[in-house]
Formats: sequence, structure tokens, C-alpha cells
Amino acid sequence: MGLFLTLLYILTAYLSPATLFGALAPYHLELVLAVVALLFSIPSFPPGLFRQPQMLAIAGMLMAVFVSLLLTGWFRSAPNGVWNFLPDVFVYILVVTHCKTKKHLQMVVLTLFFASAYVILRGTMALYANELTSPFLFNQGIGEDVHIYRLRGLSIIGDPNDFSQVLVSLIPCLFLFWERERNFRNLVFVGLPVLWLIYGMYLTHSRGAIIALIAVIVVAAYRLIGPFVAAAIGTCTFAISIALNWSGGRQISVEAGADRMDAWATGLELIKQHPFFGVGFTRFTEYNQITAHNSIVVCAAELGFIGFFFWVLFLVTNLRNGLVLEKMQLNPQGSARGMKSAFSDSYQYVDKHKSIQKMKTLEPAIDVRGEESAERRFRSGVYTGNVPNTNKEQINEFEIRRLAGLMVLCLIGFLVAGWFLSRAYVMWLFIFGGMMQAVVQMAISRDIPFSLASLPRLMKLSLIASITLLLLVYIILRLRNL
Repeated sequence: MGLFLTLLYILTAYLSPATLFGALAPYHLELVLAVVALLFSIPSFPPGLFRQPQMLAIAGMLMAVFVSLLLTGWFRSAPNGVWNFLPDVFVYILVVTHCKTKKHLQMVVLTLFFASAYVILRGTMALYANELTSPFLFNQGIGEDVHIYRLRGLSIIGDPNDFSQVLVSLIPCLFLFWERERNFRNLVFVGLPVLWLIYGMYLTHSRGAIIALIAVIVVAAYRLIGPFVAAAIGTCTFAISIALNWSGGRQISVEAGADRMDAWATGLELIKQHPFFGVGFTRFTEYNQITAHNSIVVCAAELGFIGFFFWVLFLVTNLRNGLVLEKMQLNPQGSARGMKSAFSDSYQYVDKHKSIQKMKTLEPAIDVRGEESAERRFRSGVYTGNVPNTNKEQINEFEIRRLAGLMVLCLIGFLVAGWFLSRAYVMWLFIFGGMMQAVVQMAISRDIPFSLASLPRLMKLSLIASITLLLLVYIILRLRNL
């Protein structure tokens, strides 16, 4: 019941309450769904759920949202800011709690896919019927008497850039349905849905999304076939996007758009003036005519360095766990398989007990960097809690590690698109983060050996990453001025 309510809550958030509930939408049924889903979920909470670094990061962001508005004089809006951020908190908790198997993850992906496919279908129908006032189309002027119509959704994906970021992040997730040597099934359940999402991305005419898609393709190709072929594929993909007029006639460049580099400069000035808690949650556009078109700048300017640090901590924890879980994949002979298993599942089935026994001999309880093994942390109740593997899903170690690789690609798509879009605290980030943590918990419950970083180490990595990202923005602006 909890999983069903979670999926219904996600679907309602994406398609809007009006689409699903019609005349009942004014009664805020989405809030009722969230509360009921959480109540049903309480008995299923992993004992260590609230000790996860991700939950610390979410709590830190929630605190930064409240304080950022409080310190800038928006006393009445501070509770509203927290209220607007709560759906992100809810969805992460629900996904981590109820996604205990690969099938559960597939159900989340299907929910997101059907919502996206519906929006693409409605937008396509409106375009072909010349219904240019459709809510699924956004009319954007790109010059005198020149307009393009960009596909968008409703509710939280009511902006073409928002919707495109969801699509590019969702594409790697569809490979959760890939199965070895079942070509026709893979074509129907993976190939055609991926093409449909790419077509939807094209209709959004989002420049940041095509760059993010190229990044995902290049990283996946690099893992499978090496750097040179990956670079060639990326170049060809970019050339094809230009030939297809992906941007709808707008220039593809860092400075293209509505003076985004000037907005970056404004963002850095706001960070200097309000370094700790920023200018206030969602208040960037009150200081600049347009948003910054960069999630890093917007997050740091609105929540200050403290809120930005916790945002980075959430990302670093998920990316680090996914990379380590995938990278430590071993074949039956014990040699490293590296990171080339993201899109393929060409592994051999290994007897579970023999494989685990052999792996355990290869991993120390604590490695040289002070990172404790996942199994030991798991059994001590740290981060994930002592949750036994009670489900009967037959899934081996190599498949779980492949799932981790796919979720890494998903987050890469989100981050690359986020470099060009101001989408820092959006629901899909926390859905995908919850899915990553669910894969980690699946690995732990099956005694798959890998190391979880200690909280001090994660905080150190996040501090370095936070400073590095802001320095990168500053360097780009300095180079532009030169």
C-alpha cells in the first residue's frame, strides 16, 4: 500500500492534481496523499534512515531555507518556504523506504515514464493540430515577430527546461528494463521508449538538455568501448542536433540566452553580500531580471554557502556511493571489471554463496582511508539500519552493481543539465537520489562488499566540491571578461 501511494503521489506531482482529480483538485489531495503515504510508511522505515548522510543534507537544506528567509526580513514567508520544500523531503523518504527490489525501482521509472510520455503525446497533438494556446506548449519569442513553441508539462514540470531535465535524467533509468539476449523485448521496453523521450527533449528545444544528453552518451560509451569512440559518438551526436535545429533557431553557446553570464556575475555578488544563508529561498529573480541559468549559482545565492554545502553533500554522497559500488564490481575470477557495465548485463550467473564468500576474502573491514565496509556499517545500524533481506527477488551482485552505474548516469544527466538551468531543489533530484540509496541498501542487504565513506570524509569531500564549483564559475567569468 505504501509503494502504491508513493507512486500515486509522484504521478500527481508530475501531471498536476487537476489532471488526475479534476474538480477535486482545489481540495489539495496531493497533500492528503503525502500524509497518508507517510503514515503507511512509518512501520517500514529502515531503522537507520534518519542517520543517512542524505537525510542530514536534506535537514541542512531545510534549515537553510527557513533561515535564509528569516534573516532577510521575510518572516511570514519563512514557514511557506519550508512548506514548499517539504515535498522533496517526503518523496526521498518514501522512495528509500519502499524501493527494496529492482521491480520497485522499475515501477518508479514506469511512473515517471508514463507521466512524461503523456505530456509528450499531448504536446505533439497540440503542435500538429496547431493548437498553439495549449497549456503543453510554451510560446517563446526569439526575435522580432519570431516565435518558437516549446513542449512543457504541468505543475512542477511546467517549464520546458524543467521537463527536459527530467527526460535526460530518466533515459538511463529505462535501461533497468534491459535483459541479456532478449533483443525484441529490449527494443519494445527500452529502445522505443528512449526514442520517445529523446523526441520529447527535441520538442522542448532545450540547449542545456542536448548538452546533458551528449554527456550521458559519451560517459556510457566511454565505459563500454573506450575514449576515442566515445568522443567520436559525442561529436556526431552534437552535429546531428545542429542539423536537426534542436535549439529551435537559438544559438548554442555558454553565453546564449538572456544574458546568463551577467546573471552569474550577479549571483556571485549576492554570495559575497550574503555569504552564509543567501538572499532567501527562491528570491534570486528579485535581484536580477532573469534567473542565473545555473543551479550552482542559484543555490549558493539563495541559500548561502551553508545551504549550498548541504545541497552538494546530498549529491556527493549519492555519486560517491554509486561510483564505488559500481567500480568495485568483480568477475567470478576476482579480477576487476571496472566501470564498463552500465548499459550491458553481459555477466555470468554466479552462485550467490560462493561469490559472496570469495568477495569477503578480498575486502578488509576498514580500508586504508578509514572507510568502513558497508556490511559492518550495516550491521551496526549506521546510515541504513539493520534491515534483513526478506524479499525473494533473485538478483545477483553484478546486476545490482549495474543498477548503481545507471543511477550514476542519471545523476550525471541531472548535473550537466543543471549547469545550464536553475534547477537546484527540484523533486526529481530527490527521487533519483532516493533510487540510488535504494540500490545501495539492496547491495548491503545482500552482503555485497563495498565501502561506505564516513560522515566526516563525506563532509570533507563536499566542502572541497562546493569551493571548487564556485571557483569554476568565477574562473569562467574572469575568462569571459578577458
